[in-house]
Order: sequence, then C-alpha cells, then structure tokens
Amino acid sequence: MNSAIDKDYVDARIEGTFARLAGELKAHECIVVGLLDAHRQNLELGFKSFSEEVDAKFSRLESRLIKWLVNTALAGVVLNTLIVAALLQGETTQAQVAPVVIIIQP
Repeated sequence: MNSAIDKDYVDARIEGTFARLAGELKAHECIVVGLLDAHRQNLELGFKSFSEEVDAKFSRLESRLIKWLVNTALAGVVLNTLIVAALLQGETTQAQVAPVVIIIQP
C-alpha cells in the first residue's frame, strides 16, 4: 500500500464528511432560526395583545375613577350647602320668635 494514496484517500473522506456535516449543520441552523423567529413573532404578538388589553382596562379604570371623584366632589358641595342652609334657617327661626313676657300682678 502506498502511504501517499492512503493519505489522499483519508483526507478526501474527511473533507467529504466535514462538508456533509457542515451542510447538515447549516440545514439545522436554518430550521432553528426559523423556529426562533416564529416563537419571537408569537411572543411579540402576545405582548402586543396583552399591552392593548392592559391599556383598555386602565382607560376604563381611569374613566370610572374620574366619575367617582367628580361625584364625590359634587356630593360634598351639595352636603355643605345643605348643612349651611339648615344652620342659617335654624338661626332665623330662633330670631323670629317673640320673647315670652310674664306679667306678675301684685
């Protein structure tokens, strides 16, 4: 056997194996990259829909909070007005009562 021919044969076999493995590796890399892109798109879509849902809930909460604050302020104004009116009305009725005069005869 010729060692130069054996060396060339082994080198060719190794290069062929490396080329085949490199091609298979490239194919697997393309598959994995495709799967990662699909997962990334699904994740971004999920985050986007979750973000839109949270924004909608916060806008509803904000509108309810504003309504609650406005109603509370109006109730306070009405209650304050009623209390002041009742106190002023109570003072005027007491001021209009004629004094009681008791006459004692000797």
